[in-house]
Amino acid sequence: MKRALLCVALAACTPAARIPVPASSPLSCTRALPSFDFAQVSARDRTPSAGQRTEEAAQAKRLFDAERWNEAVVQLDRVARGDAGDDEGNQQLAAYHLAVALYHAGRVGDSLAGFLAIAARPAHLKHPETVLWLAKLAETAPVVVRGLAYYDASTAARLDNAPQHEVHESVLFLLGRERFERGERSEARDFFARVEPASRWYPLARDCLDRLGAR
Repeated sequence: MKRALLCVALAACTPAARIPVPASSPLSCTRALPSFDFAQVSARDRTPSAGQRTEEAAQAKRLFDAERWNEAVVQLDRVARGDAGDDEGNQQLAAYHLAVALYHAGRVGDSLAGFLAIAARPAHLKHPETVLWLAKLAETAPVVVRGLAYYDASTAARLDNAPQHEVHESVLFLLGRERFERGERSEARDFFARVEPASRWYPLARDCLDRLGAR
């Protein structure tokens, strides 16, 4: 049920019209990806648990659920920064919801930074969900592909199911594209080669393989 709701929210898990990604796409291997300066974060061995929310955090979530995006941004930012006194788990949940709310409020640059900050923390409570947002935003904001450095083949494996087939194909290509950018040729080749011929990403993946000397 949780996965289904997330798919509906992202409109990314059910097949749309399979219009091939154009060769002129900013995600083409002929173009360099924009850089992003990831902030240094302390490594965490375990994902924190989220306990009882403070009333301020609960109100922030109510605003989020009501899609009152601008108001939610203000409240969620306080919770995410710890100003409301919530535990680490609830701060992380608020940070994710803040990134979503910022996107819907039209503050796309701030939203991208929020999602990339979460992507850079594999133990973050919302790390698995964040890759779906990276996949959703990649064509219009190629910088988010940099966040795929913090995901691996196991990420694609979790998405390898019928309801999420389209996003699975997107993530395979984007994992390859990120590795291509970093010069990880073997990994890049493996991800590109797994993109299916019926996928809208297939033409770009084939072109990238050509550039790797794989055809």
